[in-house]
Amino acid sequence: MNYNLEEYLGIKVAKVRNSIKNEMELSLIPYDITTTQFVVLVKLCEKDRMTQKDLALETNYKQSALTLILDKLEAKKLIIREAKENDRRAYLIAITQEGRELEKKVIVHAKELEKRILENISEDEIKIFLNVLDKIFYNLNKEK
Repeated sequence: MNYNLEEYLGIKVAKVRNSIKNEMELSLIPYDITTTQFVVLVKLCEKDRMTQKDLALETNYKQSALTLILDKLEAKKLIIREAKENDRRAYLIAITQEGRELEKKVIVHAKELEKRILENISEDEIKIFLNVLDKIFYNLNKEK
């Protein structure tokens, strides 16, 4: 049996992910943020004042990588770290007004990109695709 690398699910998913990330990175250049920073901003707009541990779980980023992302966002005054009551070692990550305003601007680009990505794909196909992605994610993470 011949094995064609181009037919391997992981390769196909990586190619699509890289294409989406590259397109998004280009649209974010004028705002001086990366896609990873964008993900954190969006998550904090959805659910503000999270611990770094919870934010790592919500975004699926490692805490060590998230520390660097948060340092950059804090330097840009898009987030702040607040001491957590009853635990001086832990901080709550909160989005600033500047962060909220930036998220409103850049989310427009994300929506435009998603519209392009899903062009000529039916609602049913999208639902099935998202369901399959959820199942793959579950399969990869159920043992953790």
